Amino acid sequence: MQMQIFLGERLTALRREKGVTQEEVGEALGVSGKTVSKWENGSSAPALELLAELARYYNVSADMLLGLEEKPSGRLEEQIARLFAGLDRKEAAMQAFQLVRTILPAGFEAFCEDPKEEKPAVPAADNERHCLHRVASPEIYQYSVASEEMNLAVMLLRNRADFGWMQDSSCAGKITALFAFLSDTDVLSVCRFIHSDVCTQHFTADFVAAHTGIGQDKVKTILDASVGFELCRKIKAQLAEGETFIYETDGSGKLLAIISLAYQHACDDSRGYAYHYNSRMTLMTGEDMK
Repeated sequence: MQMQIFLGERLTALRREKGVTQEEVGEALGVSGKTVSKWENGSSAPALELLAELARYYNVSADMLLGLEEKPSGRLEEQIARLFAGLDRKEAAMQAFQLVRTILPAGFEAFCEDPKEEKPAVPAADNERHCLHRVASPEIYQYSVASEEMNLAVMLLRNRADFGWMQDSSCAGKITALFAFLSDTDVLSVCRFIHSDVCTQHFTADFVAAHTGIGQDKVKTILDASVGFELCRKIKAQLAEGETFIYETDGSGKLLAIISLAYQHACDDSRGYAYHYNSRMTLMTGEDMK
């Protein structure tokens, strides 16, 4: 009975990692979703032939299912490759997306630990190989770069709206307003500073002005506009010299990603790719372009 409970827990974890329902697992194996539920809650166990089918379905060994092998053997690349074994192009795209979404939650506790070293972790640059990877298909676009200037990984998949929101006047106005905001070089300087270790979580316009060399009035204008783009918040504070406004920010990873992608698109002159597959970029249908 203890083995059934352990197996049930392992099957539940693997199913959630794969991002499928009990009904979908049952359909793939020719059983009902209720049968899969019984396997997972430990009230019954799959027959030997179904155990082998489950191992193939989850791309693991039977030993791992039974707890005889805790981790898949082989290098990381080999372990990841096994996750894609036997999948067609569309299934592989969904598996890649699920894998990326799983990485941060899986390592959440480790990422939240107090840093043991003062020096932050920075992936090594791969200047000799120019480690840029591009994959384009109707289902997925992936881009990553490791260099002295940039460490970046992004994945874009087709969406059900087929990017129809680009034709929505309200959305288009907000997007162009953001690009207009970022088109000012002083805005980029302020963005860089408030994401630096020098800038505190709470600050005033004159503090930013003193560290960036930009006029205080211009900095105030930029910070006030930043509030609308959720880069920072404006708070009324009571100081000894009287009432004033201060700004608060936790930074914005999304904004840094936008600026980083713009840098790579406009400034990177590297042409040597370690891997380069470039088919037509078609994340929208022809109807959307009319």
